[in-house]
Amino acid sequence: MKVCIFGANGRVGQRIVQALIQKEIDTVAFIHNRNDLTKSDHLQIIRGDIYNATDVAIALNDVNVVICTLSSWGSKQKNVLSSAMAIIIPEMKQRQIHRIISLTGSDATMINDVDSTFRKMTHHALSMFAGAILRDGEDHIRQLSKSTLDWTAIRSPIMNNQGSAEFKLSDKPPLLWQTIHRQAVADSIVGQITDNTYFRQAPYIRRIE
Repeated sequence: MKVCIFGANGRVGQRIVQALIQKEIDTVAFIHNRNDLTKSDHLQIIRGDIYNATDVAIALNDVNVVICTLSSWGSKQKNVLSSAMAIIIPEMKQRQIHRIISLTGSDATMINDVDSTFRKMTHHALSMFAGAILRDGEDHIRQLSKSTLDWTAIRSPIMNNQGSAEFKLSDKPPLLWQTIHRQAVADSIVGQITDNTYFRQAPYIRRIE
């Protein structure tokens, strides 16, 4: 098995890379500039631009599974995730790569979500000050939904490095004030590589206290 991870140098991405290497899984880490990853015989570093289809195609060579932990937070364009999907999805189809696991925020909604009045209010509030980022996450899910890929989009609340790293995946969204450990998010994504429970779904990750 060979896994390619986009956003490999992020705070969650680094944890995923480490977990894959520990499992002796051949890993392609797609990074833009800085490289903070530990060298390994199972790790291939590819520097590239996620907006460049040629760079993405090189990273996907001989890959079986794709992981995407890209985010628009801190970016000028605020469309990193959706722009990445617009390139990654067709490149995966061309190479007959079927499995992709991605990460986005828990406030990103899907068409078939059944939301409470309170959740609708929080979604509206977030759209007021981070609307572009919210739309980016939702657009990436829509692109995956329209594809024929075996996709799973993990929807995560605010991440930190505090408390328990125990977690569960659920169809029920976390409460507004709930957070999740970054290690839990990384572990959940790695687990989805071989788990088909949430194929073509976008479960929420919740902390187990």
